[in-house]
Amino acid sequence: MNSPRIRAGLSAVRFETERELVQRAIEQLPFTALLNTGEDESVFIATEVRGLFGIPDLIAARISECGVPSTKGSVAFEMKLSDWRRALIQAYRYKAFAATVYVVIDDTRSNAALQHREQFVRANVGLIGISTDSLTIHLHPTDEVPFCDHLRGRFDAWINAEQSRNGREGSRFPCAEYTTTRLSAAKAREPRDRGCVPFANCSGAT
Repeated sequence: MNSPRIRAGLSAVRFETERELVQRAIEQLPFTALLNTGEDESVFIATEVRGLFGIPDLIAARISECGVPSTKGSVAFEMKLSDWRRALIQAYRYKAFAATVYVVIDDTRSNAALQHREQFVRANVGLIGISTDSLTIHLHPTDEVPFCDHLRGRFDAWINAEQSRNGREGSRFPCAEYTTTRLSAAKAREPRDRGCVPFANCSGAT
């Protein structure tokens, strides 16, 4: 499959901070395509969700017309300017609760990651490069059932709670909308299932 590329008509320059990268990703990522959103479904987006397994920079979930998150329609993103090894290790953790996981990296500094694409393939983690003028999906992962039922359930429950808290249960969420939030401190302190530990060192980094 050819890697889709979205151009914004600007000269590509490097991002100075990860915050800039995250903001551009929110503006450019094709959420409906990545989630295979149906005609009667919408997309829920949030940043820095805490209390799961690691802290993804961005999550997106497919929401049914009645406001229920889809078990198969979830994606988590880990974003780094250049440190692809650390990003891959962190992203792999999100497979505990998300069906699809991507590393997003500054595309002007993505050569090192692309030279180790076999590690992304082995971990089934996608790779997206974003610059100030384009977005390229270098590697597409396949959907998988999250490996931790407990965290997947918590993730879905949190999305439902956020929809209710915002007074939008059952309504459509525009893709450009997002929120920075976290689970309660009590929830974050709950012990994780012992069976919910991913393979150590999935990238082969030491």
